[in-house]
Amino acid sequence: MDNEIVKNLILPVSLAAGSFIAGLIFEKVILERLKKLALKTRWKGGDLIADALNEYIMLWFILGGVMIAAENLPLKNANIEIIDKVLIVVFILSTTIVLSRILTGMVELSIRSTKSAFPSSSIFTNLTKVIVFLIGGLIRIDKVGRFAEQ
Repeated sequence: MDNEIVKNLILPVSLAAGSFIAGLIFEKVILERLKKLALKTRWKGGDLIADALNEYIMLWFILGGVMIAAENLPLKNANIEIIDKVLIVVFILSTTIVLSRILTGMVELSIRSTKSAFPSSSIFTNLTKVIVFLIGGLIRIDKVGRFAEQ
């Protein structure tokens, strides 16, 4: 019995570990190259994008690995669907945060480049955050609603 449990867990654990390793490689190789490339350009938006992605790349790789691993676990379909829902909601939330950081940074860069056309940029950056989080929230509700229908 114990041997069967181990056999059932080898593939999912290997997939999860592989996604973690792939995330490390991506973070250390590709993201570092992206940051170096962004520093070479005059456009400050590249720095914003690289910094925003830096914190969440590893999370996305781990979420993907856990989702693939969950599909290969000997669980009931209802349990796999719950795991998928949670992982998708976390992914959408983290993507919303990243997009919010990128877009608010772009708004701030745009306002700084106009030089004193707007006395305070905080209202525009906060409005951008609210809009991005509202859209992200609507997407989360839509995804969870679709899962509930199935």
